[in-house]
Amino acid sequence: MILRVFYFILAILVPYFIEQYAYSKFIPARNKETQNTENVSQSYGWRLIWDTAYFALFINALYRIILQTKPLSIMEWLGYFCFLFGVALRIWSLKEIGRFYDPGIVVKADHQMINTGPYRVLRHPLHLGTVLQIAGLAGFAPIWLAFPAVLASLVLCLYLNRTEDNTHRQLGSAFESYYLKTWDLIDLIFWK
Repeated sequence: MILRVFYFILAILVPYFIEQYAYSKFIPARNKETQNTENVSQSYGWRLIWDTAYFALFINALYRIILQTKPLSIMEWLGYFCFLFGVALRIWSLKEIGRFYDPGIVVKADHQMINTGPYRVLRHPLHLGTVLQIAGLAGFAPIWLAFPAVLASLVLCLYLNRTEDNTHRQLGSAFESYYLKTWDLIDLIFWK
């Protein structure tokens, strides 16, 4: 049992806390001056769906890894690597977006389109990273928990991607040229 606790800490908690550390390292603190120069299109509220799905699947993974004694299945291993890929994508994206990051959908007064790192080919890699993390943790869950969590997070991702694209259109030609060179989940499902 102690070995399983160690596995859970090393496999799930360490990547999670590394991602949280990336927030503090790559994202500068907000101040009152920048808050007054922002155009907020969407607050953080809807993202509570992601937080709820993530927490439920996280607790389930804790139960599966620590308390169940059977070895992990192929599906669970695939889920684990999907989770790790989501964490890595989010850390890389946070590093690239830096001071332009906001948990809501915000256009700052000096806003610029980031086109380095994963933003070179993806418009919303932070959203995709979250969906990958949730889908990865769903690999440890029974279908009755996994399916609604992944479906809700995917629908939210599509909604937020569309809203963010529409908000960034106010940046004019900078966004339009970026839009034509990049893709996201909406493009894979509905085309551009």
